[in-house]
Formats: sequence, structure tokens, C-alpha cells
Amino acid sequence: MTTNKTLKSTNAFAKDYDDHIQTKTWFAPDVIFGLLYSYLKPGDILLDIGIGTGLSALPFHHAGLEIYGVDGSEEMIRICKSKRFVKELKQVDLCHFKSPLFNILFDIIISVGVFHFFEDLGPLIQETSERTKASGMFGFTTFRFEPKRVSLQSSSWPKAFGRFLE
Repeated sequence: MTTNKTLKSTNAFAKDYDDHIQTKTWFAPDVIFGLLYSYLKPGDILLDIGIGTGLSALPFHHAGLEIYGVDGSEEMIRICKSKRFVKELKQVDLCHFKSPLFNILFDIIISVGVFHFFEDLGPLIQETSERTKASGMFGFTTFRFEPKRVSLQSSSWPKAFGRFLE
């Protein structure tokens, strides 16, 4: 899927995203939080790559972490910003971003439900390794690729995304 098609679909879906997720059995944000929970310390700094509306970062905020986020969708960033728990948000094209995303090092970096949109994860993994403290952690999720189930070339990202959540 091209970046423009992905962003157009994401922006259109953003206002309904939180409500849509509530109706699905998608536990990736809870799994990431649960896996990293015992390593968290209040005051740690977290970067959420593909923060969207902030659903995956919110539990970390409640645990006392300082949250930074990046996303490509202007509308997702607007909704996340309205929740007022993120220290800094940046809108960037994650598939073609220019390093560095931020000029700080992070204790934890997460990315939930984003990697399946990338053709090449190399630059993002490189940026992540350069922005994570030596004692830091990187937690991410990805979908098992099933070409017959969902085509990532679909013209309707929300519809395709919804199939993964059912």
C-alpha cells in the first residue's frame, strides 16, 4: 500500500478508531504493556512509534512514564493530542522518515500494529537502536502474514485492518 493511500484511509478511520477497537478482541496493547510492566519505572521515557490515538501508550502513562509519540496520520495525532497525556507528538512519514525522530534517548520504545505497513523495516530498526538507552527495551507487535486473508494492497485500509481484529 502506498503511503498516501494508507494515510488517507487512516485519517478517514481515525474518528471511529477508539470505538471500533472497543468492539474487537484485539489485545496487542495489553500484551505489550503486560510484557514490559515489570521493567517499568515511574519517570521512564517511552516513544510510541505509530502512536495513533494513543491507546497503546495510555497504560504506560498511567504507570508514570513520560510519553513521546510519532505517527503519519494528522487526524490520529489530533485525537491523541486532545487526550493530553503525551509530552511531545510529531507527525512523520514513518516509511520515509528522516533521523532522528527526537534528540533524546528512550528507556522504552513500542510499536503496536504498525510494522505490517512497512516494505523495509531496516531504517526504522536502525533509528530505534540509536534512540534506545543501553539498558532500554523495544517492544513491538506484528501480524502473521496471511496473503489469502488480507491484501495489504487493498484500497480500504480500515476494512482490511478490521479483518485482523475480528
